[in-house]
Amino acid sequence: MANLVHAVKELTQNADKPNHGSKFGVTARELEIIGAIAAGYSNSEIANKLSLSQQTVKHHLSNIFDKLGVFNRLELALFAINHHMVEIDH
Repeated sequence: MANLVHAVKELTQNADKPNHGSKFGVTARELEIIGAIAAGYSNSEIANKLSLSQQTVKHHLSNIFDKLGVFNRLELALFAINHHMVEIDH
């Protein structure tokens, strides 16, 4: 997974500032989760980081997948990066 995250970062070195997700109907909490997914965090790590239960993280991810029309974590990360919803550390 670390190699994938590294490869995605290299591909997006010229990304602009993030779009706050409003045009996709994404909430601020969902954006936090999207950012964590793009950074390579697991559901349990996201739950710990945001003081949520893992079930709540799963619920948010389900809503995010529906809103953005993606089917898995990789598609979500790529969508978020391509639409400048997250900042990538270079």
